[in-house]
Amino acid sequence: MFTGTVVLTIALAAGAFGANPIKLIVNGQEIKPDVPPHLIGGRTMVPIRWVAEALGADVQWDYKNQQVTVNQPPDVWQGKLGLTAQQWIFIRNRVTRFLMAFDERNHAEGQQLVSDNFDSNLVGPEVVVPIGGFYPAIIDYKFIDAKEETDGTVRVRVEVYENGTSGLTVQNWDFLINTQSHLIEGLFVGERQSLNSHTVFQGLTIHNNQ
Repeated sequence: MFTGTVVLTIALAAGAFGANPIKLIVNGQEIKPDVPPHLIGGRTMVPIRWVAEALGADVQWDYKNQQVTVNQPPDVWQGKLGLTAQQWIFIRNRVTRFLMAFDERNHAEGQQLVSDNFDSNLVGPEVVVPIGGFYPAIIDYKFIDAKEETDGTVRVRVEVYENGTSGLTVQNWDFLINTQSHLIEGLFVGERQSLNSHTVFQGLTIHNNQ
């Protein structure tokens, strides 16, 4: 009778514990992953993607090599950026509109976003965005870092993921934004790197052969 009581008590306690799911808190904010944390063999198992991305890291799944890669975005330019929230919103929106114009081959929209002395190595000296065609197509982009230049512009680095004739690639795009007019004065891109796959968000991974 005593043994049965003990077993029943433990079972009820376990049931009560199971009824309260384990919370995942990252930097004071509760994260609710699609697969909640759970106990296995006395250890708490947490989906790594949700923790890593909440900390600003990038998580990639390589199906071919069966491996998960977690990379913390580098602090490209150290130091604090002296922009107000409103200034940053203008800059962010300008960059986003340009990326949309590029992806939609909207040359007229692109012209409205740049200054008269716009300089770039992206397409050509007189071409703001390419005209016609569908490739390369931007599948994702991420703001990486920003810094203030001595000439009153802000340099914003964006990591741009594209799918085109060269397959799936990633490339750094550096925008030079005038803080007064909010026009883009320059755009300079770095070396293009090939990728096996890129996870846009949980549940959507683009592979190189798609």
